[in-house]
Amino acid sequence: MPRHISFIFPGQGSQHLGMLDDNLKRLLSSCKDEINDSLQFNLIDIIDNGPIEDLNRTSITQPAILLTSYLYFKNICKELDITPNIVCGHSLGEYSALVAADCISLKDGLSLVNKRGILMENCTEGSMYAILNTDINVMVERDNNIFEYTAKILDKNGKGFLGISKKIDDSSFILVSYGLTDSVQKAMSSTTDYTLLTFKMIGRLITGDANVKNLSGPLSIAQFSGRSLEMGFSYFLYLLAILSVSLGVLNLLPIPMLDGGHLVYYTYEIIFGSELPIKLQMVAQFVGIALLGLIMIIAFYNDFVRIFS
Repeated sequence: MPRHISFIFPGQGSQHLGMLDDNLKRLLSSCKDEINDSLQFNLIDIIDNGPIEDLNRTSITQPAILLTSYLYFKNICKELDITPNIVCGHSLGEYSALVAADCISLKDGLSLVNKRGILMENCTEGSMYAILNTDINVMVERDNNIFEYTAKILDKNGKGFLGISKKIDDSSFILVSYGLTDSVQKAMSSTTDYTLLTFKMIGRLITGDANVKNLSGPLSIAQFSGRSLEMGFSYFLYLLAILSVSLGVLNLLPIPMLDGGHLVYYTYEIIFGSELPIKLQMVAQFVGIALLGLIMIIAFYNDFVRIFS
């Protein structure tokens, strides 16, 4: 399965004070001029210090979420060394996606959503409706041709989610299959990519370029596994393969208690012709247990924060 990376940007409602963390603030220096030129207020100060009443004003909320989304996007792409294939968004998130794709500048994006928010604040009447589980006829003009088809407005657990999707047509799917040789080559290529990515992330954690909040434990893995299984069995197998590669790389780290630690012992024996002194082995074992325990505590803490926040 080829790896495709997609980013979906959120709409209004996810704002909160202090949502620009230290990693994002490192990126602010490169775009402060654009922020100041596009808005008539100090957006960064409001995000950091409030008051929350100001941050919740639509004309301020929307630039705040767009800026935060854009900075998260840049930070993730930098840390993981990735380039997305697709960017899209919900409502306000569509503007964030346009900025992320370099279709419009950050300055223009902030200015647009600020004016959009002002217009929305001035709409004193009107309501938003969600029409659930209903078939509708859609007419589309594309390249001077008119197409008609039936679409269904989605109902997700009766909670008022509104979306439109075309009815599934098997003829629109393309089955891609590879021979044995091509499959092995692509598998080796993907394994190499994820191995290098895992080493890069470990290096960035050690140097402080990546936040320890990126560590995930068994609770997050179980959650992601469930979601991938909902998407399809092939996605679930793909996730298992990624986890296997990551765990294999971690197991080879030169930490006592892991296979990588034993390889260090064996290398010492080959070079010096004798085992590492027992006292040093005991100290190394203690350090290894403490280090692994610390990593597990951080991972479990991050899991609980993600799940219950």
